Parts: sequence; C-alpha cells; structure tokens
Amino acid sequence: MSHPLYEVVTDEGLMRPCFKTRTGGLYSGGSAQMVENSLNIHGDEILYVGDHIYTDVSQSKVHLRWRMALICRELEEEYKALIHSHGPRATVVEHINQNEVVGDLFNQLRLALQR
Repeated sequence: MSHPLYEVVTDEGLMRPCFKTRTGGLYSGGSAQMVENSLNIHGDEILYVGDHIYTDVSQSKVHLRWRMALICRELEEEYKALIHSHGPRATVVEHINQNEVVGDLFNQLRLALQR
C-alpha cells in the first residue's frame, strides 16, 4: 500500500505532493520506509516521538525496531488535578479511616449483644 508524501509549504498548513525530500523541509504522510531511505538510517538509529500509545509507539516499536518516546499531554491535567486535590483527598482518607474504626466498634457491639 502506497502512502503519498506531502510537503507542508505554508504556515497555514497548505501541502503539495512531494517526491523528493530536502533538508529542513516539513512533511506529512509517507511511510516508515520512506523515512529510513531518505535519512539513510534504520531501526534503533531513529527516535520516533508520538502521542498515541498503540499506533505510534507499540506498532512502530514492534515492526520497525525504532526507539520510542511517548508524549502524554493528558497526564499534565491529571497531575495538576492530583496536586490541587491533596487537601480534599486527605480529608476523604481520614473519613474512610474513621468509618472503619466506627464499623469495627459497631461489629464488636453487635457481637456482644448476641452473646
């Protein structure tokens, strides 16, 4: 299956078909084989940076033996939320611990009443 290569020619992202790459160019499309051939490097000589765990990272690593880096933008927001939720999380944990203590006392009282 052929994957056409396009050169990005404007800041707005206008692209035109491309048949030969040049140093400093910005490209879209193409194939892994085109990248390896145009750079004359192969396998673990290439560091591929992607943002999709399955198609970008897993498949490229398995089939091409490229080194991988994964961009996890969604983790930035999760990290911020985790930092900002420290106080409320501590309160929730404290309430859970208190609930366990009260539950244990309740069970002990119930057993004492059954005897």
